[in-house]
Amino acid sequence: MRCLFTMFAEDVELIRKNSFSELLLSLRFKIKNFQPMVESLWEAMDQGKFSTILREKIKHFNGKFFKDKTALPLTHDQLELLIERHQAIGNSSSPRFSVHCWNAPSIPSNDTSSERITRREPTSNGWSC
Repeated sequence: MRCLFTMFAEDVELIRKNSFSELLLSLRFKIKNFQPMVESLWEAMDQGKFSTILREKIKHFNGKFFKDKTALPLTHDQLELLIERHQAIGNSSSPRFSVHCWNAPSIPSNDTSSERITRREPTSNGWSC
């Protein structure tokens, strides 16, 4: 969910346009860096401080969503799913997160493993995120 919100923050320019996209793409062949880098970004979002990851001061995101900045380690395939979803949503002519978030990679709430990131099926109203 934090990744989805970070994509949203990029889309509405709460963080610099394409900054999270560029970060995900840069991690394609350095997957072990995903966890510490997004944790650092989320810490900056939580505290409203300079992000060494995005190389700019980040606005403070209140509401404590980023208070726990823990990121799960991802496999290369899981990162590719995030990139694919982010690109598909970005290329859509509809509002990004109102239509497409049901198909984003997700982790079942009772599962702490990073091995089970899957695509969710839409609910009767088209939403499940």
